[in-house]
Amino acid sequence: MLPCCPGGDAVEQSKQRATASSRRSVAVAGESRMTEQAGFAPIFVVGAPRSGTTMLAVLLDRHSRIALPPETVFFCEFLPEVWPASVPGTHEEMVDSALAHERIADLKLDRAAVLNRFRNYESTFPNLLRALLETYTAGKHKIRPGEKSPDHVLHVPSILEAYPAAKVICTIRDGRDVVRSLLKVSWAKGGNPRRFGLFCNQWCDYARVILDYQRTLPSARFTTVKYEDIILHPEQELARLCEFVGESYEPTQLEPNSDSAVVPAWEQGWKGKALSGLDPKRVGAWRRDAEPEQVWAMNSRMGSMLKRLGYGDVGMAGCPRPTRVRLALAQIPYTRPMRPIALLGLRVLRVLRGSDPRRAEQ
Repeated sequence: MLPCCPGGDAVEQSKQRATASSRRSVAVAGESRMTEQAGFAPIFVVGAPRSGTTMLAVLLDRHSRIALPPETVFFCEFLPEVWPASVPGTHEEMVDSALAHERIADLKLDRAAVLNRFRNYESTFPNLLRALLETYTAGKHKIRPGEKSPDHVLHVPSILEAYPAAKVICTIRDGRDVVRSLLKVSWAKGGNPRRFGLFCNQWCDYARVILDYQRTLPSARFTTVKYEDIILHPEQELARLCEFVGESYEPTQLEPNSDSAVVPAWEQGWKGKALSGLDPKRVGAWRRDAEPEQVWAMNSRMGSMLKRLGYGDVGMAGCPRPTRVRLALAQIPYTRPMRPIALLGLRVLRVLRGSDPRRAEQ
């Protein structure tokens, strides 16, 4: 399954469904959860799509003690798709369902090894992920397990509840570079002209979620890092993040030749750059590569949120008045009151054209 990329209000709706679903999954862990998970201190890397989560995961995975596997999408895809009722099965059923999932299969885990470890714990969903991550970490001859799935950003409160010793690092990137990156990857269907507006709205919705976390979650357990700061000040930022998770920074984390299995072969096409050295040219690439009208369009949609996150040059200087009016009108279908009507119109259009109406929401 290729990555999903919700747009507009879909991020907020996904967050609400994620919170309900993952909290049901966490709730079934029982009264002993806090005690049972006390010795388990995983590192979770989350963030909006194309915001540098893979890059950071690779840098952490190159640490001698930390192991981050390919994405498990455990909370955002595996649980809602495979266990929608959030009712655990037997140890064997849960392990078999996990290893059969196409994303978790990327970890290449031995069934007997996972099952032997999982049987040490109560058969709950948090313990299942724990067994998967611990088995992977042991197979890499490391000590500290980690996990990187961008859309786990919508599940952070439940993750912190499930694992009392967990640490979460959330990446943030200039939305203009995020949108332009999304337009280039095949799985995001960037060739569809509607996707531009959806990508802008999506980034803003993720940013709102992250800002809410910064305000409400304990700083000892949740922190953010800007993609641009990692690129431009790698030693400083990695040292800070390593201190946050209770590890010591290692210079080998910045060596491109160090091995990492974070990116499976089938994802190399759009994530392969994360395995190479850090490239300062990727910071603010929109300034160099974007046409003025695209910059105005992105600033008109994301400017206020970009400013809240500390990004500059969010104005509309030089934009002709007719262009400003056209850009403002173009945003109307993406506003919250109008979005249901716009989606209904797209579904009708799809039906008339004989294609799947459900894809109108993508």
